[in-house]
Amino acid sequence: MDRHRTFLHALGSGKFCTDRLPARSTAHDRHSHSGFPVCGAGRAICTRGQPETLFGVRPRLRGRGSQTMTPRDFLDQIVRPNLSDFVADQTDLRRALNALATIDALAAHMFVWLEANAATAVSGTSDDSHYRAQLATRSTDFRLVRDAAKAQKHVRLTKHNPQVSSASQMKSRAVGYGEGGWGDSPWGGGTVVTIELDDGSLAIAGPTLARALAFLEKEMAAQGL
Repeated sequence: MDRHRTFLHALGSGKFCTDRLPARSTAHDRHSHSGFPVCGAGRAICTRGQPETLFGVRPRLRGRGSQTMTPRDFLDQIVRPNLSDFVADQTDLRRALNALATIDALAAHMFVWLEANAATAVSGTSDDSHYRAQLATRSTDFRLVRDAAKAQKHVRLTKHNPQVSSASQMKSRAVGYGEGGWGDSPWGGGTVVTIELDDGSLAIAGPTLARALAFLEKEMAAQGL
């Protein structure tokens, strides 16, 4: 029988290392164990003696639930880099879809964190879909991002009157000057990723995603995230 426990240590940038100590060891023994690397930023976390699980270790979580990455971590490490990649080339549908999916996912990260750490902020909210619906009433850009992301996930939507009902409505295409909204379309026209709404209107993906993320970041700040 293996009488060791595995400890998890965050190294930053989404990377982790593990170390195995005798079964009676505690989380704090990592400081006296010569082979255990200590995070220079002081953000070490460990399993506090919990045994290994399939595919590695089971870390001690921040708050209730199963969230291992805070909304701020997800924003800084995933969402912002994805949006920056897309802004650098707004003709690239792959980059657009990556940014779209992770901005939408950020709302779920926010809900799970709030449910675990500030439950009164989401009192009466049944799940992350319900939370997204509440946010969508306050931001037309986030509402469009939510609907477009859901259409990409399910390919075709037939319920709840979405603004975008098909994954094919998001594409890279040529637009004329002013098409998609003054100030959003490229000067003089050009090729960009667009979102075609069911009502026939057109949105330019880059500015829409940027405004939706700005809205979520404002909400995070208001909730102390």
